[in-house]
Amino acid sequence: MLRAFRWWLLLRGMSIRAGYKRTLGLVYIGEFFNGALPTIYSGDLVRVLEFSETVSKATTAGIVLLDRTLGLAGLFIVALAAILFGFRTLSPETTGVLFAITGVGLLMLFAILQGNLLPRFLPLLPITYREAIRTRVQPFLEALSGSPLPRLRMAILLSIFNTMFSAVNHFLVAAAVGIQLAVGLFFIFAPLVNLSLLLPTISGLGLRELGYSVLLAPFQIPSETAVALGIGVFVSRQSASLIGGIIYLIWNIRRWLNTAG
Repeated sequence: MLRAFRWWLLLRGMSIRAGYKRTLGLVYIGEFFNGALPTIYSGDLVRVLEFSETVSKATTAGIVLLDRTLGLAGLFIVALAAILFGFRTLSPETTGVLFAITGVGLLMLFAILQGNLLPRFLPLLPITYREAIRTRVQPFLEALSGSPLPRLRMAILLSIFNTMFSAVNHFLVAAAVGIQLAVGLFFIFAPLVNLSLLLPTISGLGLRELGYSVLLAPFQIPSETAVALGIGVFVSRQSASLIGGIIYLIWNIRRWLNTAG
């Protein structure tokens, strides 16, 4: 619901009139396709196509990409804050590595959100690729410039809360499989593990389990228990995404009935 409201804010910032109910349905549908296909971007494609009848695909793609970027900003902000407040519970080596990952990631996203970094890199690229990349970057820049600053701030705040709820979800699943660790640690681990969803896997299956095996090893958590945590998070996420499959089925039945009528 928070992610849907974030996307709704960005759509309104570009003067695209979309009801929150439809936006929420599309977020659920996107989650369903993210889990069914081997990449999270399949859900983004569905969101773009659903607006293609009234809004250009380039504009919608730019807003979806901005929405995705702000989501990543929330991940890095929560992880960095958790590391700064909870570094005493981690070894110095682990703290240094995690701090470097989150710090560099947050700086890169901040530079991208300034809107003037991406165009500066274009002259460095081969001429044959320059125009193609410019065409793909331009919709993102237009979506960024078209969103008022208060809306962007609110969108980042929603991303932070969304990440915090995800961390609590990971903590509850961990408790269910017998992992007794402080909830604050999952505000560090969950955002970093969620980054695995950016890679071409089926809803992060495999990479999420590997990530938790590495992150929990210093706490003497057996690898099979860490894998159970990853699978539990996967199941909870997929259970929620099934709502998107039901919504998609209902929408298509209605479209078929309207066409037949």
